[in-house]
Amino acid sequence: MAYKITSQDLPGLAKLAEECSEVAQAAAKIIGGCDTPDQLMRLEEEMGDVYAAMRFFIDNNPGISGGRVLERAQEKGIRWAAKVARRFAANG
Repeated sequence: MAYKITSQDLPGLAKLAEECSEVAQAAAKIIGGCDTPDQLMRLEEEMGDVYAAMRFFIDNNPGISGGRVLERAQEKGIRWAAKVARRFAANG
């Protein structure tokens, strides 16, 4: 199974994986010291591509629940916000 956009099984999975890896590459360049405005813009573009790939994958795979994905994202956001708040409270 190829899992490409036109696949019968899990259409868009390969595209989602590809786009996620491109975000990772763009982020790694910034972490490595290339934090130029152009590189930040590239990261934004790649993040947009991931968002589009996620929407496509969710919309075209009935076994994937967009609600569960959103719920998980909200849980993570709450956890991360709490971690940041604790760090700021500790540093006064």
